[in-house]
Amino acid sequence: VALAGAAALSTLGGRTAATAAGEVMRLAAMAVMLLVVERLVADDPNRRGPLLGAAFASAVAPVVMTAVQLGTGHGMINVHGLLRPHGTFWHPNVLGVYCALMLTMAAGLLPHLETRHRGALGVLATGLGVGLVAGYARGAWLAALAGLVVVALLTDRRILAVLGVAVLVPIIAVPSVRDRITDLGDASPGASESSLTWRFEHWSEVLHLIGGNPVTGIGPGTARAALGKEVHNDYLRALAETGVVGLLAYLALLAALVLTARAALLATTDPRRAGPAPARSIERGVAVGFAGTVAVVAVFALADNVMTTVAVQWYLAAFAGIALATVRTDPAGGMRPIGGARRLGGTRPSGGAR
Repeated sequence: VALAGAAALSTLGGRTAATAAGEVMRLAAMAVMLLVVERLVADDPNRRGPLLGAAFASAVAPVVMTAVQLGTGHGMINVHGLLRPHGTFWHPNVLGVYCALMLTMAAGLLPHLETRHRGALGVLATGLGVGLVAGYARGAWLAALAGLVVVALLTDRRILAVLGVAVLVPIIAVPSVRDRITDLGDASPGASESSLTWRFEHWSEVLHLIGGNPVTGIGPGTARAALGKEVHNDYLRALAETGVVGLLAYLALLAALVLTARAALLATTDPRRAGPAPARSIERGVAVGFAGTVAVVAVFALADNVMTTVAVQWYLAAFAGIALATVRTDPAGGMRPIGGARRLGGTRPSGGAR
């Protein structure tokens, strides 16, 4: 809400009112999604399953469309000489970060699901993995790796070995993947400079825009309109378009996401055991998966665009709402899970609170 407010404030000095209004609505929609989902699950924890099911059902169309594009070669996008699928999204990078987000959440949930649900989600996760690799979005690869490492550390560190194999296999077996990683400092066939060099030069242009209004920014969406391309760094975008006020709000949002993930993890940890709560605890799966998705977004935002990607915003907000509903802050400042479960100290909440 603070970030949406900062974006609205920056429109007062913005140069493109219509574009700015649209960007404010994107952020406001994310806030509404988070608050509504949190309230739905807090009122009835049984809604958690259908909401998660709806979120993952959204991945069916992108996965199928990506498979069709890869299988037929039709609908691919030529990006600097490299043919890349984009699924149902406008750009392969958006497909990549969407797959990274959903794959990480799926990895957190899988160990905590019943067998029949685990099989279906496993198949979908495989398709998301294919879309992630085939999209050739290096930022999404790095973000997914960060998210999956978080999930592995919170679930079972032995999974890190499996994750290492999963990373090495496409690098060794698929030459185009290996070339995509090694050519970061080299110019692509259709480009005059490397992706890394282009980004540094582009970011320097964005920095020049900050002087227009360093406190409240030049207005949401204005940097893209002024430069003719996306900023490719959400931290820098927040500073340029919404000023110091907006950057602080954006950093506060990321901090709030981290604290929510930590609170959910604490609320789903059994204090009588050294490890996490029982393996069938869907709440634990949500907490672990959400912690991984926060890492995905924070890393991807370093070199690409999350703030303008509605699909990623909405599903991140939905997962955040579900995770937030898992915990409550009592007057003493302690966290407790919903559903009448035990406090971390081992006593039940007073007053029959859920």
